[in-house]
Amino acid sequence: MHAIHLIAALVFGGFILVDRLILRRSCDQAQLLPIYKTALIPLAIAAALLIASGCFLYYDAPIVRLKAALAISTIALFFFCPIANRRLGRAARFFYRLIVTISLLATVLIGAFLTA
Repeated sequence: MHAIHLIAALVFGGFILVDRLILRRSCDQAQLLPIYKTALIPLAIAAALLIASGCFLYYDAPIVRLKAALAISTIALFFFCPIANRRLGRAARFFYRLIVTISLLATVLIGAFLTA
């Protein structure tokens, strides 16, 4: 179960980081729209696997509850991003994406701390 969790985290988190750090800086938003539409279903599957496998790995400790809350918040914020992008201004979109990225990195760091 741990391997499934790590693979799903790599797919989901990897896409967020590649999108945030590379794609948005090198491509026009109109060029990225087909990529986002194509990636939506695989990312939803990865998110579902991530949540399901995370539930099996869950054990009762405050740090694990924090990681679970951050992980679910990151997933939710990521999937609400297209809605937020339409309604928010340019500066607010930047901060929204920054919050998603920071939340993802915090989740990964807490997860690395738990497995160390």
